[in-house]
Amino acid sequence: NTDSGGDERRSAAQEVSTDEPVDDRVGAVQGDHTDWKRFLLPTSASVTLRFWWDDPSVVATVQLRDEHGKLLHEAVHQGARAEDIFGPVDLSPGAYYLQIEATSGASVYTLRLDTGPGRGSPGRPGF
Repeated sequence: NTDSGGDERRSAAQEVSTDEPVDDRVGAVQGDHTDWKRFLLPTSASVTLRFWWDDPSVVATVQLRDEHGKLLHEAVHQGARAEDIFGPVDLSPGAYYLQIEATSGASVYTLRLDTGPGRGSPGRPGF
């Protein structure tokens, strides 16, 4: 994680908003294996994690953790899919973290945390 840009640890997680797209990049060879994101839920919500990968050949793991670091959900992206949908996961009010880690390859990705029915995006934001 020598070229991570500062978000390689949970304590330095980038704050993201729900129901809004966020772009970032992970790269196993480039020294940016891990991105951490943090989001807050003011009320209980059913959260669906949506990822769009510019290079679908990347092998990456996405972990959802609570404010204490406890693993709540884990999914692996591999193969030719350009989009992954994880969840929905029912969450209580509080702070949550996403750990996105590339184990092989590299890709820019778009992440969106949808917090309820009817909030989902039919396609990749901006495309």
